[in-house]
Amino acid sequence: MFRPVRMKKVDLISTEEYKDKIIRTLHRRGVVQIKEMGNKLGEEEWSAILDPHPSDPNLRTMNNDIVSINKILETFEEANPEEKDGFFKALFNPSPPKKIPVGDLHGEELMIEVGKVLERVKSEIDEPMEKINGIDKRVEGIDAFLEGIKRISTLNVDISLLIGGYYTSTFVGIASADILERIEKETKDITKKIYIYDQKIPETEDHILVIVCLKEYFDSISNTLRRAGFDRINIEFEDVGIRGTPSEVIAQLESAKNKLIDERCGYEKVIAEAADKHRDDLEQILELMIFERERTEVKTNFLKTEEAFVAEGWIPADRADKLREELINDVNGRIHFHTSDPDPSDDVPVKLNNKGFFKSFELITKLFSTPKYDEYDPTVLLAIGFMIFFSLMLTDAMYGFVNLLLGLFLWKGGGKYNKMYKDFGIIFTVCGVVSVAIGAITGGWFGDLFVKYLGINALNSILLFEPMGSAGWLCEVTGQQGIILFLVISLLLGIIHLDTGILTGIIGNLKKEKIKDAFTGDLWFLLIQPAIVLLYFNSASYYLISALILILVAFVLLLVGHKGMFFFQITGALGDVLSYVRLMALGLCTYGMALTFNALAALAGGIPTIGIVFAVLIGLMGHILNWLLQTLGSFVHSMRLHYVEFFSKFYEGGGVEFTPFKENREKTVLK
Repeated sequence: MFRPVRMKKVDLISTEEYKDKIIRTLHRRGVVQIKEMGNKLGEEEWSAILDPHPSDPNLRTMNNDIVSINKILETFEEANPEEKDGFFKALFNPSPPKKIPVGDLHGEELMIEVGKVLERVKSEIDEPMEKINGIDKRVEGIDAFLEGIKRISTLNVDISLLIGGYYTSTFVGIASADILERIEKETKDITKKIYIYDQKIPETEDHILVIVCLKEYFDSISNTLRRAGFDRINIEFEDVGIRGTPSEVIAQLESAKNKLIDERCGYEKVIAEAADKHRDDLEQILELMIFERERTEVKTNFLKTEEAFVAEGWIPADRADKLREELINDVNGRIHFHTSDPDPSDDVPVKLNNKGFFKSFELITKLFSTPKYDEYDPTVLLAIGFMIFFSLMLTDAMYGFVNLLLGLFLWKGGGKYNKMYKDFGIIFTVCGVVSVAIGAITGGWFGDLFVKYLGINALNSILLFEPMGSAGWLCEVTGQQGIILFLVISLLLGIIHLDTGILTGIIGNLKKEKIKDAFTGDLWFLLIQPAIVLLYFNSASYYLISALILILVAFVLLLVGHKGMFFFQITGALGDVLSYVRLMALGLCTYGMALTFNALAALAGGIPTIGIVFAVLIGLMGHILNWLLQTLGSFVHSMRLHYVEFFSKFYEGGGVEFTPFKENREKTVLK
């Protein structure tokens, strides 16, 4: 659990005739990550006998076919969309996934079948698609024309009369009132042979202008109007049969547009029927083509001779023997399958090895970084710390219970078909369980709602300490206020957390034989703690001498390891410890806001007649808001304590996740 899965380097050699069969077996089993071997050609002993494997000439055809199938499926989805779950249904109660049975066609047989399927489908949809594209282009043109013509809909002139003639040019458009005088002056400065018709648009400050001039003055008038800010409108439509005033033209074009849309619906119906007939076939053939492309592309990672090929990769050690046996049986023993331990210089891919609910916390570890192969996997330690910190910052049993229910619904709902939903569901479930326990011993039941307002005093029997009071067994024993105890507990947990990280780092350095790093890193922090305890709790001389010796050794290690920067190590360690005060701060915030909403609800409840309604609304909305804010804050700050304070003591990350060459058949059944 604390180390990634042990990996083996695998070397595989076989003859050309068995290459495709071996690749299919590797793809189906999905336990080997194939390495790119091109760098081997830089080594003389390899380059003398091996050549790079060429790219398959069929790859371009495969890519083109995949693009074609995807386009057809997109067309089917537009014409006949498959029913999909909404956001909340997908989270908590998803519909069973559509299953797409995928056969085992491959190679030339698959390419022939793809050609047949595409030809059959295209024969049914090419013509309606062409018609639809033409209609869309026509409707787009109508919409663009209508956008302009609607702006001059009040103009009571047949637009066919406004189109320029053999000798004249016409400008139709909108001008604001403040540029009318300028337009008239500057255009008449160019030529007196010009006609300007002005009509004010009702309820606006704008005017419709119709300007007619001789064709020889077109460029000059056009430039003048553009500089003045005249908004010219196109009145020439591609259908020369359009006649009438702008309002009449608008009605004609709207009618034409509706007819086109109706016609388009007819063609869409043809495509929708084709979707019902061929969608499943296309989805099956698409997945097979993707598999075939993956198998074809992986060959470029190999090296080859005229009669053989060589491949390298990584495999989990516990899967090697079974795969070797299967490959030998597949090719009648004509294969060399050799495994070896990784070299120190190898960049070994990492497969994490956590069990049970700890596996779901790998999600949070990977959000920071995947561990290196020779590094400790921090997931278990992170999971334990995360659950405790999250729950302490939440400090409310009922908020924890809500998170528990949320996690269960997510886990057993969307988590049935989505791994990320499942992981988050499990994380919220286990954190919810711990939150209920910690909330119970700190007296958080929607704040003080259950005890003070509902009178369930039996809950006080399990109270350990009250965060903002003095009730509870621990408060009675120590004689301290709950807030002081909360602070002490937060700091002690922080020190334990940091010590765990430091010890893990020391053990890791010792295993790597980095003796100096093990002793001159953060070991001084571990030594200084018993020294402080001895100085605080004992005044006898031998305790004092022991404490001074520990302090001296810690100081020497600090100087050797950090030299002139030792002071910043001390202040940094102090800052790390104090950072855990946020456990108390957020816990008090949760408890305090819950108390506030309860008090406000109680005050509102005193209003005659409608007071109970206001009380319920304030209490309900207040606690929902508090739960949302504090759950988010607890989650984020728990991650922060691990990523910044804890991981910095021992965890570097930067590993490469193990990605086997594998048929992703899960995606073939999820829609």
